[in-house]
Amino acid sequence: MLHVTPVGREIIDAWMVDGSGLPVRVLNSVLTTGATTVGQLRAQSDHDLLALRSLGRISLGHIRSFFKLCGQVEQGKQSFNSIREFLPIFLDGPEVRVVTARYGLELEELSADRNRATLQKIGDTEHKTRERVRQIQETAVQKLSSRLATVCLEPFYMFFSKLLELRGKSATRADVATLKNESAAGGYNICGVLMLLSDLHPERITFYNDFFSTLGEQTIQTMESQAIELLNRSAKPVLMDEILKATAMPSPSDEDQKKKLLSCILEHCTLVATTLDHRYFTYERGAQAFLAEVLKNLERPIHYRKITDAFNDRLKPLSRKGAGFILEALNAAPLCTRVDRGIYDLKAG
Repeated sequence: MLHVTPVGREIIDAWMVDGSGLPVRVLNSVLTTGATTVGQLRAQSDHDLLALRSLGRISLGHIRSFFKLCGQVEQGKQSFNSIREFLPIFLDGPEVRVVTARYGLELEELSADRNRATLQKIGDTEHKTRERVRQIQETAVQKLSSRLATVCLEPFYMFFSKLLELRGKSATRADVATLKNESAAGGYNICGVLMLLSDLHPERITFYNDFFSTLGEQTIQTMESQAIELLNRSAKPVLMDEILKATAMPSPSDEDQKKKLLSCILEHCTLVATTLDHRYFTYERGAQAFLAEVLKNLERPIHYRKITDAFNDRLKPLSRKGAGFILEALNAAPLCTRVDRGIYDLKAG
């Protein structure tokens, strides 16, 4: 059970009505009364509200439901079993279905993608135009980003952030797979849940290069750029210990956590290759040196396609390259030479 931290009435009453969590149709009616804060709206009687030209009993029900939930939060009585239970409280049926489809919340495959189903595909299922589906999604995101929803989402951010912190402040899809049975996800696809939370408040959970982190994007990019600068200077595969010395890491973190975090960042960086013996190099500056290293352990001269296989056999899956890249690198490498069509060797000496 995830408990929402109580928020005092004076704080809630100070919220602007716009963005508080009230439906747009209700909001437009309320603003005509001159009420700009939740406290001012609270002071309005049912009779006064029903006297508004465009506000009927359904809209009044929305207002009362809003204040009921606010009351639960004020008294510290609001809690949720899971994100599955949370969504229908803030979204209507079509909005829940669109968000569920777009983030793949009901899918088995653990893949982080905010567009798992196209607008057109959802539209065909919902018998709506793709533009209408887009509008529904936009409205759903606005509701989930409201003040009241943000307060109620806080225990979810605390829960999942703690899990990420325990994994070195970051989690790959393989790491996330170990969390799929967490009750807070309510049986939803855990990657989809984290992606949704990241989109709503990226300052709390960041999705960057296919992994999740509690660090901000700018912090991750700073570490990434510092590591890449060292690798480019080295122009060869470098061990993690050396990279750590040149990279400003967040604290508090022990040495193992720092290595895990930086490894996650570099292994998901498209500019960097990771060897199976845990060394790193940039494709731009270090690939030629690594190619020469690979060639030294092969019977030469040898065809570039076999070199490609040997090159990739020494790298982690995310780092592997095609034959075209290898051929281009071989032709540019000062230590390599072409001896026949498609055949390469190391230069003498």
